[in-house]
Amino acid sequence: MHEEDIYEEVRNKINLKGENKMEFIDQTVDGEKDKFIDYVWGFYSPNSDLYPIYGLTRTKIIEALKVYKKRMLVGCTWGGGDSLDRERVRDIILKNK
Repeated sequence: MHEEDIYEEVRNKINLKGENKMEFIDQTVDGEKDKFIDYVWGFYSPNSDLYPIYGLTRTKIIEALKVYKKRMLVGCTWGGGDSLDRERVRDIILKNK
């Protein structure tokens, strides 16, 4: 993707409202969803050597991701499934435990 295309995509994202913005978020996040769920699972699964969250399931990760996507409507941003995204989803999981 060229730099101009990236800027255009960001400008469009900023100007989107309501259903159009949610549709954009869905398309952006859903394209990376499976990889992101695996990434979160690798860190926080009950058998993880890193940071296990006992009782965690992939379904709970998916539900937390849905909450996170709604938060993007009011200001959170998607970082392409990076560590900040992972930690925000983790916080949602822990809050809903």
